[in-house]
Amino acid sequence: MNQINNIRTLSSFAARAGLVSVLVSSVLVLGGCGRGSNAASLAPVGPGPGPVQLNGTARSALEEKEASVLMAVDPARAKKAIDNFRINKREKAGPYQFAGADLNGDGQAEILVLFTGANWCAKTGCTLAILSPDNHKYAGISMIRRVKTPVRISSESTNGWRDLAVKTGGGGLPIHFTALKFGGAGYPGNATLLPVLPSGNAFDGEVAIASPAPDNVAVTR
Repeated sequence: MNQINNIRTLSSFAARAGLVSVLVSSVLVLGGCGRGSNAASLAPVGPGPGPVQLNGTARSALEEKEASVLMAVDPARAKKAIDNFRINKREKAGPYQFAGADLNGDGQAEILVLFTGANWCAKTGCTLAILSPDNHKYAGISMIRRVKTPVRISSESTNGWRDLAVKTGGGGLPIHFTALKFGGAGYPGNATLLPVLPSGNAFDGEVAIASPAPDNVAVTR
């Protein structure tokens, strides 16, 4: 009888031990799942795509395009230079518009002056003069006839000088934009004789002289 009771006791103990083993295994499994879930949710997110990096050539081109070439010119000094140019051409005083801009990249401002008086103009446009610093004075390097506003400074250069985009025409000729390109000794002398600039390129660059004149352009009468 005692042997039977001992057997029952051992069986009951074994059953309880098995149940505990099963419970422990279940807890371990669930714990492992929990850790896996937490590990997945807490895993660091990898870095996203960084900013686009421009190579040296692209960056330089962008900076050059964005850099303004317009420069302030002392009004008194500009007036003296313009008056000297006009007197040398034996022309009477009259209205004009002017702006300063570094056209050749030397850090000094050239003066672009558009004479708008009757003695400087025709139906196809007026006379644009380019005055360049020469020691402590300005020297006229170009005089372009038949020019209408706006006068723009292109981001393109020819022979080290910025191209200019101007409007010309009228009086029976089609009104259009054309490009003034530096030819070594100066800019072309007559805008109406130059090729038509495609309209897509007509607005490339900064406005130096506009009509009506913006803040960066002085008008003297």
